[in-house]
Amino acid sequence: MHATCIGQGQPQRVRVLARFRSSGIFTVDPINHSMTVMVVLERLRLPPELESAFKHWVHVFGDLPDNPTSVHVRKLNEIGRTLARDLKAHLGAKSHVEYQMMTMMGVEGTIEPIR
Repeated sequence: MHATCIGQGQPQRVRVLARFRSSGIFTVDPINHSMTVMVVLERLRLPPELESAFKHWVHVFGDLPDNPTSVHVRKLNEIGRTLARDLKAHLGAKSHVEYQMMTMMGVEGTIEPIR
């Protein structure tokens, strides 16, 4: 898995999504929006509680049962949306942050812009 750091001085398109053994934050290719590159959490200089929350969320995702219930998926998505909103607040108004929902099948679903 490739990892990157978000550059300074320009708006970035960032996607929050749960992927096993990831940071949960990915930059999105400006041309091919399905291509993402994982962002290294430590390089974002997030507040310690936000960094810890992302790590915990990805860990919870990794511990999901093989057949997650709607309650598991709903809770994971609630936490993910909250993290995406907190990341948007941290990165600033010019950043483009989106959240990619998790589905019952444990795969990536609909992408929601965070405003």
